[in-house]
Amino acid sequence: MIPNKSFGVANVQVSQLPIICKQIEGYFNGATGAYLQVFDSCKAPVANAVPIWQMPLNATSQFQQTMQVDGLVLSEGLFVGVSSTDGTWTASASTMNVVVWTNDPVVAVNLVGNKTTVYTPNILQVWSQYDGAVAAKRLLGLILNEKVGITQYVYLSPLDNYTTAINVNPLMYYLGVLPANGTFSRRFGTGLWVTYKDLNNTSYYGLTVCVSNTVINPNSNVTYVSQANGATILAITN
Repeated sequence: MIPNKSFGVANVQVSQLPIICKQIEGYFNGATGAYLQVFDSCKAPVANAVPIWQMPLNATSQFQQTMQVDGLVLSEGLFVGVSSTDGTWTASASTMNVVVWTNDPVVAVNLVGNKTTVYTPNILQVWSQYDGAVAAKRLLGLILNEKVGITQYVYLSPLDNYTTAINVNPLMYYLGVLPANGTFSRRFGTGLWVTYKDLNNTSYYGLTVCVSNTVINPNSNVTYVSQANGATILAITN
């Protein structure tokens, strides 16, 4: 197990990638009781969010919990914090010294976009094709939430930002379906890098996430069409 230590914190984003929490221990500094809550999230939870696990904290006392069997499996990320309310998240100012034990070392990542802003058109440039460090960049994960109640389709492209409607073929790589009012979540292991070289030997190596109303066949002349305010897009990179 790997210890992840934090001192004098009210909450901590332990991991922004999938991980397993094996044990939590520490000392609570608060003068009154509260609750230690765990969220399967790569970002801080919103007010009143429901944790996947919690334990009561007594005032100025130690706490410790070993997760049963194989541990607490987090599919998106690991957020740990002190809440003043039972069963829902209310961020507390009371602090703790905490050690969160995980199955693997935590990997530092960058977040581009978010889970609350809708994009018009439905595109998010993760990095520019002209970035000199692009060869070292990798896409580690994507989380999208559909907001207008229609089925949409998720694509990646090595081009820079698109306008609302543009012919993008063949520079478009299909990832999958974003269901109406649903979520599209994908992890890419050690990372994904999309690249393309055209007939003039010009290389494209940016990364843009596109959400389209239409299925795009890369072998046909189909125009990319987006639904305004259609989805939130969060990209996780190295």
